[in-house]
Amino acid sequence: MYLRWLDALPPVVSILPKPQWTGFCVADASANGQECGIGGAVTFPSHEVFCFSYYRMHSSDFVKLNIPMHDNLQGDISSLETLAQIALVFLVTRILPGFRIPLRISTLSDNTAAEAVSNKLFSTQMPLALFLERLSILISSSNVQVDVNHIAGVSNDLADALSRWDQQGGPPCICNRDDRFPLSLGDIRSPHQTAQLYPSDAWVPRSLP
Repeated sequence: MYLRWLDALPPVVSILPKPQWTGFCVADASANGQECGIGGAVTFPSHEVFCFSYYRMHSSDFVKLNIPMHDNLQGDISSLETLAQIALVFLVTRILPGFRIPLRISTLSDNTAAEAVSNKLFSTQMPLALFLERLSILISSSNVQVDVNHIAGVSNDLADALSRWDQQGGPPCICNRDDRFPLSLGDIRSPHQTAQLYPSDAWVPRSLP
């Protein structure tokens, strides 16, 4: 993991403050027994809205990835809220061109524990530490700075509804179904991407990085 992290770091880093991105980002997580969901939305300065909703993840999905979660996922709600923040940053960095624009992104969370650890990027508590590890890799490989701020739970109704959306009917927000960003737990778990060839049978005289 450390070698992959170093490989993604740019060789030159500017000490100038990163400009503040003016988009609006909200995320939330929900849990009920052995099922959980995350959801969020990003409003771009152009007023385009993209959302993500990944509902009914099961505790067994985390076991397959060697993430030690409680049988009752409500006990890991701070970790799930951090996972929602990872998905939020993942969405922004994948939609912005180049994925390495040096920006400072402000996101909103209604969970004070997830807000605090996402800003510090450190915790010794498991499995929260594993999610923070992935958030750190995503931030460093995307060359963005993330500032997580608090939003009251009653004001976070959009992300809350997306975290519970069962994919029936239209999304519970102003974005269209076509504006829903495709997302999987594997994407969030391993945000590092490598170069790919299109079409896949194309030939280049060197190995891909």
